[in-house]
Amino acid sequence: MKTTTISVMFFLAPFKVLAEDEEIINSAIPYSPISVGNVMQVLTGLLAVVVLIFILYALFKRFGNYTGKMGGAIKVVAGLSIGPKEKIILLEAGGEQILIGVAPGVIRKLHKMEKNIVELHGEEKKENGFLDKYKKEIAKRCG
Repeated sequence: MKTTTISVMFFLAPFKVLAEDEEIINSAIPYSPISVGNVMQVLTGLLAVVVLIFILYALFKRFGNYTGKMGGAIKVVAGLSIGPKEKIILLEAGGEQILIGVAPGVIRKLHKMEKNIVELHGEEKKENGFLDKYKKEIAKRCG
């Protein structure tokens, strides 16, 4: 019986301490932590993040990733957006350039070029810049 009484007292003792702590906490906080200012600050931050997400989505949608930087047999040489969902793309495949039209659900060949009208970005550069001259000099000196 003695151990049961001790265990019940041991179990109930923290509740008395918690009740006393709650009175001390309630008297120490003169205002509610959930105030209009705090709620407005959180909502403003949330709104800023949502607006940023929509702006980034619009930018990525507008300037798609038709850069032609991926390796392979087919390369995107140039692209032009002619509408919100329509694009004209100049592809190079097997040394030939093909003009295609891309729309939602439709890809059509518009024209096959007789000669290459645009060289690839890497071959298009002229050797007039400082970096090109520097690379030539390094190549001469190193062998």
